[in-house]
Amino acid sequence: MQIHAKGYVKTVFFSALLTIALSPLFSHADELATLRQELSSSNAQWTAGETSISKLSSQERRRRLGAVFPSGVPQGSKAFTEVPFSAPPALDWRSNGGNYVTPVRDQGPCGSCWAFATTAALESKVLIKNAASGVDINLSEQVLLSCSGAGNCEAGGYPSSASNFLVSTGLPNETCYPYTAADGICSNACANWQNSSYKISSWSYLVAPSVDSLKNAISTNGPVVGSMVVYSDFFSYHSGIYTRTASSTVEGNHVVLVVGYNDTGQYFIAKNSWSTGWGESGFFRIAYSEMNSLVQFGYWTYVYGNAVNPAQQYPLHVSIGVFRDGHWYIDTNQNGAWDQGLDADITWGMIGDVPVMGDWNGSGTKKIGIFRNGMWYLDYPGTGTWAGCGAPADPTKDACIPWGTAGDIPVVGDWNGNGKAKIGVFRNGMWYLDYPGTGTWAGCGAPNDPTKDVCAPWGVTGDQPVVK
Repeated sequence: MQIHAKGYVKTVFFSALLTIALSPLFSHADELATLRQELSSSNAQWTAGETSISKLSSQERRRRLGAVFPSGVPQGSKAFTEVPFSAPPALDWRSNGGNYVTPVRDQGPCGSCWAFATTAALESKVLIKNAASGVDINLSEQVLLSCSGAGNCEAGGYPSSASNFLVSTGLPNETCYPYTAADGICSNACANWQNSSYKISSWSYLVAPSVDSLKNAISTNGPVVGSMVVYSDFFSYHSGIYTRTASSTVEGNHVVLVVGYNDTGQYFIAKNSWSTGWGESGFFRIAYSEMNSLVQFGYWTYVYGNAVNPAQQYPLHVSIGVFRDGHWYIDTNQNGAWDQGLDADITWGMIGDVPVMGDWNGSGTKKIGIFRNGMWYLDYPGTGTWAGCGAPADPTKDACIPWGTAGDIPVVGDWNGNGKAKIGVFRNGMWYLDYPGTGTWAGCGAPNDPTKDVCAPWGVTGDQPVVK
């Protein structure tokens, strides 16, 4: 009897543990079933499902919010002035002549939505300014969280104060201070990060805007930061056009990036900061009507001015770059600073190669190439990817030209003035130049002989050639 009694006690104990462990799962399942039933009976246009947020506890869910708003007029800004403009009936900055919305991020268990939404807006403005469609210019939310004084994980933060920081100081790349979902300290950011930070020129705000006013801001300025009151059903949003259900309860304030709208469907499009495991791969659609409901979508809207690139005080009129171990790093936007995601990182060549650049096909744009042991490998079409050796002047293939020997110094110039770059080598004080641009050795000729190559004695062994 005693043994059976102990076994019985053990069974009851482990059953109790199992019940405690599974109770959140049952409550989430019941919650979801009830929500789905309400959506069906109300003919709602959206579907609910288990998401990366709905399966969390109530306390953990609320930690994914965190927006705080001023009691009066935000400091450091002014009211948005609408531009006379007939907004198109539909717009999505993910496909507005290109994609100017960076990928969905994850704020994690920290009330930092204010940092993520404002950073996302800055990222979009940088893409628009630099015509950099599809580029993931990933800026550091952690710098905004740790250095701006605009808020923290526990109490949340002010999008208005964060926006002021983006004007005065800006944000560097994510690699400077990767996100930790904790307050952190500013001294942990990389050295001199202010010198490599992107800024906005200004910002303005809308309070309780109309649908048309919000559309005007989005269509004339790009994605904007928009506020909303989050209700419990929103955590389970899976797809469709969101409207609040009657039985849902208020959870807290939130801000997101509003990236578009659609008059036919009567909805706005927004990017959240809850990972791609929530909503429509991290995005959601919300009905125009929710602007005037308890959700108060867009009640506070923050509109950003133009992006300011790092080192803007040092604009260059040419692109500089370096070649390192087979990689080309090119200052594409010509600002004299390395901008992750915007500047070019091209793999072309290998360790020991000598880099060359020239307008090989006469298109007006310089292309890359390398010189290796007397062989030239030139990116003739200018794609930055290896297309294989082709026939001379084949517009789809790269050029592979034997010209010179190992130890020669490659030189590039438009020797005959026809608008195309040509190759040559410098060897022990002699220049051997492909004057006609055929890529084949035609022998030394008289000066300006259009059919022959140039063999010019200029310099001595050990000199370094320069071409003006």
